Amino acid sequence: MIYKLLPTRVFRSYYGGKNLDIMAKKDNPGISRFPEDWIASVTTALNPGRDVCNEGLSITETGEFLRDLINNNKEKMIGKRENMSLLFKFLDSNERLVIQVHPTVEFAKKTF
Repeated sequence: MIYKLLPTRVFRSYYGGKNLDIMAKKDNPGISRFPEDWIASVTTALNPGRDVCNEGLSITETGEFLRDLINNNKEKMIGKRENMSLLFKFLDSNERLVIQVHPTVEFAKKTF
Protein backbone atom coordinates (compact mmCIF):
# COMPACT_ATOMS: atom_id res chain seq x y z
CA MET A 1 0.00 0.00 0.00
CA ILE A 2 1.22 3.50 -0.81
CA TYR A 3 0.35 6.35 1.56
CA LYS A 4 0.66 10.05 0.82
CA LEU A 5 1.99 11.97 3.81
CA LEU A 6 0.97 15.56 4.53
CA PRO A 7 3.62 18.26 5.02
CA THR A 8 4.86 18.36 8.62
CA ARG A 9 6.55 21.70 9.29
CA VAL A 10 8.31 21.74 12.64
CA PHE A 11 9.19 24.63 14.95
CA ARG A 12 12.90 25.10 15.65
CA SER A 13 15.02 27.63 17.55
CA TYR A 14 16.66 28.84 14.35
CA TYR A 15 15.24 30.65 11.32
CA GLY A 16 14.70 29.48 7.76
CA GLY A 17 12.07 27.72 5.67
CA LYS A 18 11.70 30.14 2.74
CA ASN A 19 12.73 27.49 0.21
CA LEU A 20 10.30 25.02 1.79
CA ASP A 21 7.55 27.62 1.29
CA ILE A 22 8.56 28.00 -2.35
CA MET A 23 8.52 24.20 -2.85
CA ALA A 24 5.03 24.12 -1.29
CA LYS A 25 3.97 26.96 -3.64
CA LYS A 26 2.89 29.25 -0.80
CA ASP A 27 1.79 32.74 -1.82
CA ASN A 28 4.14 34.63 0.50
CA PRO A 29 7.29 32.55 1.09
CA GLY A 30 9.34 33.83 3.97
CA ILE A 31 11.76 33.13 6.76
CA SER A 32 10.20 31.75 9.93
CA ARG A 33 10.81 29.48 12.91
CA PHE A 34 9.55 26.50 10.84
CA PRO A 35 12.69 25.69 8.83
CA GLU A 36 12.19 21.91 8.72
CA ASP A 37 9.67 19.70 6.93
CA TRP A 38 9.67 16.26 8.48
CA ILE A 39 8.61 14.36 5.37
CA ALA A 40 8.48 10.91 7.03
CA SER A 41 8.54 10.83 10.81
CA VAL A 42 7.48 8.60 13.68
CA THR A 43 9.27 10.98 16.06
CA THR A 44 7.77 13.88 18.01
CA ALA A 45 9.59 17.19 18.10
CA LEU A 46 11.03 18.28 21.44
CA ASN A 47 10.62 22.01 21.96
CA PRO A 48 10.82 22.96 25.66
CA GLY A 49 8.09 25.43 26.59
CA ARG A 50 6.11 24.71 23.43
CA ASP A 51 3.42 22.13 24.03
CA VAL A 52 2.11 21.12 20.61
CA CYS A 53 0.54 17.67 20.69
CA ASN A 54 2.13 15.26 18.20
CA GLU A 55 4.30 17.95 16.58
CA GLY A 56 6.58 16.27 14.06
CA LEU A 57 4.58 13.08 13.53
CA SER A 58 3.75 12.38 9.89
CA ILE A 59 0.07 12.06 9.04
CA THR A 60 -1.48 10.46 5.96
CA GLU A 61 -4.13 12.14 3.80
CA THR A 62 -6.70 9.98 5.61
CA GLY A 63 -5.62 11.29 9.03
CA GLU A 64 -3.64 8.27 10.25
CA PHE A 65 -0.27 8.72 11.91
CA LEU A 66 2.60 6.99 10.09
CA ARG A 67 3.74 5.72 13.52
CA ASP A 68 0.41 3.93 14.01
CA LEU A 69 0.46 2.45 10.50
CA ILE A 70 3.88 0.96 11.18
CA ASN A 71 3.00 -0.28 14.68
CA ASN A 72 -0.26 -1.85 13.49
CA ASN A 73 1.37 -3.63 10.53
CA LYS A 74 4.65 -4.94 11.94
CA GLU A 75 4.31 -8.23 10.08
CA LYS A 76 4.59 -6.29 6.79
CA MET A 77 7.65 -4.27 7.83
CA ILE A 78 11.22 -5.00 6.81
CA GLY A 79 13.45 -5.85 9.75
CA LYS A 80 12.75 -7.16 13.21
CA ARG A 81 12.99 -4.10 15.49
CA GLU A 82 10.43 -3.69 18.26
CA ASN A 83 10.17 0.05 17.67
CA MET A 84 10.79 1.52 14.23
CA SER A 85 12.79 4.76 14.42
CA LEU A 86 12.25 6.91 11.36
CA LEU A 87 12.87 10.57 10.55
CA PHE A 88 13.49 11.93 7.07
CA LYS A 89 13.44 15.69 6.76
CA PHE A 90 14.12 18.67 4.56
CA LEU A 91 16.11 21.25 6.47
CA ASP A 92 16.23 24.83 5.15
CA SER A 93 18.28 26.93 7.55
CA ASN A 94 18.81 30.64 7.09
CA GLU A 95 21.81 30.55 9.45
CA ARG A 96 24.79 28.36 10.30
CA LEU A 97 23.96 25.38 12.45
CA VAL A 98 26.04 23.37 14.90
CA ILE A 99 26.84 19.77 14.08
CA GLN A 100 24.39 17.29 15.57
CA VAL A 101 25.17 13.71 16.44
CA HIS A 102 22.59 11.12 17.46
CA PRO A 103 24.48 8.10 18.81
CA THR A 104 22.81 4.91 19.95
CA VAL A 105 22.27 4.53 23.70
CA GLU A 106 24.87 1.76 23.83
CA PHE A 107 27.49 3.88 22.04
CA ALA A 108 26.76 6.94 24.21
CA LYS A 109 27.11 4.95 27.47
CA LYS A 110 30.36 3.38 26.32
CA THR A 111 31.94 6.48 24.78
CA PHE A 112 30.63 9.40 26.80
